[in-house]
Amino acid sequence: MLNVLLKPKTPHLYSLNTYLKRNEKEILMSKLVDNERAIVELGLDLGEFIEFIGDLKEFFDECVPELGAYVEAKDFDGIKDRAHAINGAAANLRFVGVADIAFLLEKAGKESNPDGIEEKFKELAECVTLSFEEVKDL
Repeated sequence: MLNVLLKPKTPHLYSLNTYLKRNEKEILMSKLVDNERAIVELGLDLGEFIEFIGDLKEFFDECVPELGAYVEAKDFDGIKDRAHAINGAAANLRFVGVADIAFLLEKAGKESNPDGIEEKFKELAECVTLSFEEVKDL
């Protein structure tokens, strides 16, 4: 699924946008949210999952702008902490695209590595939007 999409055989050589452009056919078959897996693994019914998605949206609405401020300020501790929180929350509900990008930002924060963090943040924000669009009709 999206793990293949976001983690090419040579990881971190491409930005998400470059990778998406090069693999358009694969994208059409990919999912940003593995809702079936989340429902089964977490033992939820669809209504409970939808409720959790609402909570996740509220959390992202707060955390993503905070992360953006940390990225702009090059506050690596803030980047690490916010990206870690986003990664964990996304992974719990199998928002795999968001979790994968947040992991990369968390790693950049841990390593105090500014290379490409602005682009990764833009990709994260876009992936959050696309992920919620994907699950809006559940």
